Formats: sequence, C-alpha cells, structure tokens
Amino acid sequence: MSIYNPLVSPFISIAFNIPATQNQSYIPNNVMQLFDDDFDYWETANHKELADYAVTQFVGMMNVPTVPSGGGGGTSSDLSWGRKEDKDEMGRARRCACAAIAKYGRRPKTSRK
Repeated sequence: MSIYNPLVSPFISIAFNIPATQNQSYIPNNVMQLFDDDFDYWETANHKELADYAVTQFVGMMNVPTVPSGGGGGTSSDLSWGRKEDKDEMGRARRCACAAIAKYGRRPKTSRK
C-alpha cells in the first residue's frame, strides 16, 4: 500500500467544490506547471479563472472512459516504441489551456501609472 506524500509525489491534489458534490483529483505536477506558465500571474489578469477551467477540462478528460475505436488483435506489447504517455498527457494539457483561452480570453494586466 502506498501512501500519498506531497513532498515526493509527482501529482498535485486538486479539490473541486461543485454544488451538492465535492471531488478530489490528482493531476501531474508537470501539467500544473504548464498551466502556471501559460497563465502567468504577473502578465495575465484572469490567470486564476483560466487555470481553473483548464484543470477542470483536464480532469474531465482524464475521467472519460476509453472506448476501443477499431478491431484488431487481442495481444498488446510492452515495447517502449510508439505512443509516449507523457507526450500525450502534455498535448492534452496544452489543448485544455487553449480551450480556456478560447472560452474566457486572456486579459493582460494593465499597469497603473
């Protein structure tokens, strides 16, 4: 049995407070770092709104069950060639960030003079 240790774990705990439910999910640190970099606090006025939307989209996409899209053989290979989980995950995170920008728009911070 493994115990979640926030100092060692490659995942970040995210709590969602949706009316009538409360959910908690874990997303990879590198995904959260991508959202933090894309929606920079110093440059983007609505960074929190964008990051929250991107995270909910990412978690929602993670929880969608996969449906086989075709036929084929019944064996699977453990070879490391082909699809790389990390690259797929980061690509999905980038698409979620783009969806957040498309929905809310990126509002730059204005400096007061």
